[in-house]
Amino acid sequence: LMIFPGGILFRKEKKNHRRELWKVFEFMQRTEPGKIRKITLDFKKEVPNFLKKKGDQLFKSNQIQTAAKHYSDAILSIRYLLREGVIDMIHMNEVFLSSVIVPCNLNLSLCCLKMTEELLLSSPGCAQIKTHLEKCISACDDIIMIWNMQSSSQEISGSK
Repeated sequence: LMIFPGGILFRKEKKNHRRELWKVFEFMQRTEPGKIRKITLDFKKEVPNFLKKKGDQLFKSNQIQTAAKHYSDAILSIRYLLREGVIDMIHMNEVFLSSVIVPCNLNLSLCCLKMTEELLLSSPGCAQIKTHLEKCISACDDIIMIWNMQSSSQEISGSK
């Protein structure tokens, strides 16, 4: 786990996550037919929302496992943008907290519950059930932690 200045919590990213993000950048470059976009700072800032929207589409088409990966990658991409200096904590709080981080954690927890439900019906003794439930709890814990930090910062600013 990592806590950035301002107290926002992110899980440690996988070692190959940077490579995966570049694949996303390359894919996004080609989303407009006949056009290839340059990878600019503004372009990089679009990645979390792109991944969230793609996750939403996948979830609606009942591709739950792939949707969960997109939600997780959206959250990790914000950490990448922070670490690389593309965004700062103020931008992250103003732009991504309510539009990407919280919804993606909620959606990720729902995906994990759905995957658990499917496994309980098809393979009740499967070891992945515990993994999915742990991911669900972890995503919910992150939301609670964010909410607690937001509440305590509002109390502090309100008491001045």
